[in-house]
Amino acid sequence: MSEIMDNFHIDVRADSREAFDLAVRLAFMKAPVSRATHFATHKKYGLILLWAPEPDKDGLEVHPLPYALNDIRACEFAWSWLEEMRGTEGLWEYDSEDPVDSMSGPLEGAAANASAFRIFCEEWGHVGELHCAICAIKPAFAWIGK
Repeated sequence: MSEIMDNFHIDVRADSREAFDLAVRLAFMKAPVSRATHFATHKKYGLILLWAPEPDKDGLEVHPLPYALNDIRACEFAWSWLEEMRGTEGLWEYDSEDPVDSMSGPLEGAAANASAFRIFCEEWGHVGELHCAICAIKPAFAWIGK
């Protein structure tokens, strides 16, 4: 096994399936094993894919997937979940103190909002308190200028 980068970080906000697949596949490249075995959902983070089980923490309940997902299958699983979440962007938490996350929330005024997504992991490749996270996938708003 090759060495794994400890300080991996990704943050992509986009609206196309092609960008979604590329971002998920990039996130899978940093995992110690290239498969997701567990998942969690959370209002702040969205769908979180994990490469190993972890105890529930930070208000997150971790659940096993019915079978391990490689990056291609994870794209299908997560895209299907995201499609089910379309129109719920306003129900998710967007941190107004975080300059990146706050840009995923709705924009009022001179632009229109459209459905998009945000794929990310935080410092050290973690998501919240989950150290075995591959990435989080969250419904977001795309801002469309007028």
